Amino acid sequence: MEERRLRRSPPVEARRRAREQPWCQEVAGRATAECAAVCCCFPFAVVELVVLAAVGVPAALCRRALRARARCRRASRTAAAKKKEMMGMDSVSKGELQQRHERLKNLQFVPLSAASFQR
Repeated sequence: MEERRLRRSPPVEARRRAREQPWCQEVAGRATAECAAVCCCFPFAVVELVVLAAVGVPAALCRRALRARARCRRASRTAAAKKKEMMGMDSVSKGELQQRHERLKNLQFVPLSAASFQR
């Protein structure tokens, strides 16, 4: 079978190439659109940067300080709990502590001698 192909005439090809190149109106329209975008968006970008500098940065610094404070409190609570546990005072009330103190004050300490260890 013979392959049929349509040949285009040279003037049609020339018009086609001319359409591929941007026309003056397209270039002017594109430049106008870009200019409008920059003119409209630039003030908003400046306002956003000012708000970030005036509000965002101090807020971030405050959040960081609050986290550091909470971390410090948590560490001191943990240290206090460990200290309390080491002293064996977890379940001892203030009254019991005073009673133990009085008993210890009233005890008479007798020095240990070798004779006290003999059976």
